[in-house]
Amino acid sequence: MFGLKNQAISMGRNLYNKAQIYYQSGKHIAHAIDRGYTVFKKIHGAMAPQLANASPELAKVTKRAMGSYEATRAAVMSANQVGERIGAMRFA
Repeated sequence: MFGLKNQAISMGRNLYNKAQIYYQSGKHIAHAIDRGYTVFKKIHGAMAPQLANASPELAKVTKRAMGSYEATRAAVMSANQVGERIGAMRFA
């Protein structure tokens, strides 16, 4: 009986540790993507007037894509807060 309980606890800890590793990896990737977006946003800000003159349709698409990214980023940040709360939990 106690062996099964200890095995279940061990499996739970193992699953928790794997989830933590995957969470940290995902967070690292998301941060790298966000850094790339930040660079793109700076470049776009400098070139926005030229882009609007050269191709108004492309300017609209990039502006819409940037707005979509910002909305997605907000959702990811919200999920990150949930992940941090879960990460603060400890198993007995």
